[in-house]
Amino acid sequence: MSLTRDEMETSVNVTYNDEYALVWSTIPRHITKMRRNPRFELVREGTTDGSSYAEFRIRNRDWNPVSGAKRNSAPMSPVQRAAAAARLAAARHTPTPTPAQEAN
Repeated sequence: MSLTRDEMETSVNVTYNDEYALVWSTIPRHITKMRRNPRFELVREGTTDGSSYAEFRIRNRDWNPVSGAKRNSAPMSPVQRAAAAARLAAARHTPTPTPAQEAN
C-alpha cells in the first residue's frame, strides 16, 4: 500500500556543526527537483510502504532555511558590474511619481 498525499513529506535536518544539510522526501515532485539540481547529492533511495523515497545532502552554505536551495548565480564580469551599477544609479535618481502625479 503506497502513502497517501497526507502521509507524504519532505524533511530537512540541519545541524550547526555539520557541513551538509540532509533532505529526506517521499514527495515525487521534490525528489525530481533535487535530482535535477547539481548541488544536491543523492545519499540513498528506496521504497517504503510501496512509495519511493530519496535522501539527499546539500552543503549548508547552499541551503537557506527560509527559501531552500540558494540560487546559483554566475559571477559578473567587470563590464557587467559597471553596467549594473549605472542602471542602479539611474534608478536611484529617477523620481518616483506620486499617485497625484499619475492621475494627471
